[in-house]
Amino acid sequence: MNTTRNQLSFAVAIALVASAATFVFDISTPRGIAAAMPYVVVMALGAWLPKPRWVVAMALVLGALTAGAYLLKPSGPHEQFGILNRILTLCGIAVTAGGVVWKLRLESRVAMERARQGELLNLGVAIVALDMAGRVSLVNRAGCELLGLPESEILGQDWVDRFVPEAERVRVHEALAQVRTSGRTLIETTINPILAKSGVREVAWYNLPRLDEEGRVIGTISSGSDVSEQARAEKALKRTYKDLADINYALDQSAIVAVTDAAGTITYVNDRFCEISKFSREELLGRNHRVINSGTHSRQFFEEMWRTIAAGKVWRGEVRNRAKDGSHYWVDTTIIPFVDDHGRPFKYLAIRSDITARKAAEQKVAEQAALARLGEMAAVVAHEVKNPLAGIGGALQIIGSRMPAGSEDRLIVNDMLDRIKTLDLMVRDLLVFARPRPLRRVSVEISQLLRDTASLLTRNPEYTQVEVHIDAAEGGADVDAEQLRGVLLNLLLNAAQAMNAKGRIEVQALLRDSRWIISISDQGPGVSPEAREKLFQPFFTTKHRGTGLGLAIAKRVIEGHGGRIELQWPAGGGTRAVVTIPASGE
Repeated sequence: MNTTRNQLSFAVAIALVASAATFVFDISTPRGIAAAMPYVVVMALGAWLPKPRWVVAMALVLGALTAGAYLLKPSGPHEQFGILNRILTLCGIAVTAGGVVWKLRLESRVAMERARQGELLNLGVAIVALDMAGRVSLVNRAGCELLGLPESEILGQDWVDRFVPEAERVRVHEALAQVRTSGRTLIETTINPILAKSGVREVAWYNLPRLDEEGRVIGTISSGSDVSEQARAEKALKRTYKDLADINYALDQSAIVAVTDAAGTITYVNDRFCEISKFSREELLGRNHRVINSGTHSRQFFEEMWRTIAAGKVWRGEVRNRAKDGSHYWVDTTIIPFVDDHGRPFKYLAIRSDITARKAAEQKVAEQAALARLGEMAAVVAHEVKNPLAGIGGALQIIGSRMPAGSEDRLIVNDMLDRIKTLDLMVRDLLVFARPRPLRRVSVEISQLLRDTASLLTRNPEYTQVEVHIDAAEGGADVDAEQLRGVLLNLLLNAAQAMNAKGRIEVQALLRDSRWIISISDQGPGVSPEAREKLFQPFFTTKHRGTGLGLAIAKRVIEGHGGRIELQWPAGGGTRAVVTIPASGE
């Protein structure tokens, strides 16, 4: 600022002195004398002025002095030459002033360009300019710092051969050639590695064509930022994503996974969940887990589970679920709550493993242990109870036959015979369960077998008010007719007793995919959730009188046929027994 002011003061002083001296010299000469040309020389002093407007002002002043001095001068010889001299002088002043103004503007533009270049070179990003041959013609301080080399070791170097890894050279050559030949900016930022002194660095480059004054491409200029840390972080993030994807894949392959929101609505299920539940993903999303509730567990069981996970704690347990086709499966379940900053769960992740086979094996072991105990007991019962019972029963029949018909004593004897008969049936059940006989398969018509079995129930005087409705498809099966009839009769008896020997039993038999599906439904009150898990266990019964072996025997017989038996409890009430057996004996 002070330099400009001093330069202006000095130039004005010189111009004033020169102008005054020239004017005095000019006014003292007669017209026609060529004394005006020094004004042009004085105008040349305008080159010292810092701004074009001062040059224009000086030109106007000198022009006025040139014209005014001529008018004030006395007449002289060759006056016509004086007029021509003045015209030439004014033109000289104008041309000189124009040249000085052009010079000043050019200097200003050069200064601005240098300032812009200085700013460019001092930017925090690396700047590298290449000529048409790809050699470095300019590099700023940030570029030197990025490469770790002084400017002298960078300028003149072939950029691609010296600073680009070999694997990337062809691609970088093509990109720079595209900028040079098309003259267009590469809009997309490209990330290319460079060979710096400290090693390979990842740099994000933005490439531009470099033009001369006539707009011709003379090379390229590129700005770059070191993104090595960002690139490493992105690679680490990608590795993390890959690891998570691998973990997720492994989890999907080995576990049954579901995610719900805080309200328990299913938002994600994996393929294994769909496979074991037999529901499609579309049928599960947006619903809750009640869709697979088997009814096995009590309400208190699930309330305790929800209390645990709602408190942000992990819950573990074994759950029996119901698939879409009605079959049941067991899962070992772990539910992990995801909590927000306030400790409130906002979603739940459930990881399950299929333990159906393990539960079946455990049940099988328990049954085998019970069978072992029963085998020992059966031997004792056969020798110590069954034969004496037969003797007692025969003796009572003889005594009863000698009593008058209708006498009170005879009624007591008959009641005793009924009790002995019941005890004999219990002993028979024990022997059947403890010593099962091999299957003797024959081909039977399923619909006829059902009708014959139903007639055994309806002919019993105790069940005259029970109606059995049968809807059975035509077709046969290779089964042990006697044992299967015993199973079906046991299920019909259970249904009739559940309705207190009064009501309607629905029997349906369908042949689907070479398997018979036989269902027996009653209109009774159903079974409590606590008892449902134990119904197939030996010696467990919900009846006032009974051995608790009927369903256990039925399960073993059906499984011996290669089928399965299960109990269901429809939402409308009652109990449904479903028996599935193959149509062939394979």
